Amino acid sequence: YCVVDNHSPALGLLRRVAAYRLFRLLPANHSRPYHLLRPAARIAREVHRISRELPPGYTAVHRRAELAHLYNCHVPEPEKPGYCRMHPRYVWEVLLREGRQTLMPIYIATDRRAETEQLFANRSELPDPSLRVVTYRGPLQGLPLAVVTVELFVMASAGFLLAHPSSSFSLNACGLRRAMNPPRQCYNFTYCFSPPSINAGWPCGAPLPGLSSAL
Repeated sequence: YCVVDNHSPALGLLRRVAAYRLFRLLPANHSRPYHLLRPAARIAREVHRISRELPPGYTAVHRRAELAHLYNCHVPEPEKPGYCRMHPRYVWEVLLREGRQTLMPIYIATDRRAETEQLFANRSELPDPSLRVVTYRGPLQGLPLAVVTVELFVMASAGFLLAHPSSSFSLNACGLRRAMNPPRQCYNFTYCFSPPSINAGWPCGAPLPGLSSAL
């Protein structure tokens, strides 16, 4: 699985084309044996440490700020699904709907930690003062890919996961959950097609029309 961690904005179109070619070789819908995946010991310790800060059967949320205007979120603001911005009001509505408003705090995995912490700390933005969140703070903070891996397993282990259907990261977390025994679902998560459970598929609203089937 290829990850481009750093790049120069000057790469522009070249980066996009290269990404498509990488995904053609190792696509998001490539067969992945999720049921065999286990975290390394260092990652597992961090997942365990975080889980102790959360209530049993905790709620995890994936706030993918970079996708707020892309793919299925590339629509006028009033038409955006709630997961596009994952605003506190939307999160609280889901918690109320599912009867999970008393299970606090919740964990938020995000690509913009400081922005997310500020948003959920702003009392004027919170629909209810009891809404409290935890984001990753720990010894792996200086290792972005290690943090992402920790968050993947925190999301996969959650009692309830509110994910982003246009994110391949969310899709992998949901793939892990579907491979569990018994399977765990993701809240209102749309799978664009139904491959075998070991396949990741491609997120809804893929970068190019028909990309899922082409790959």
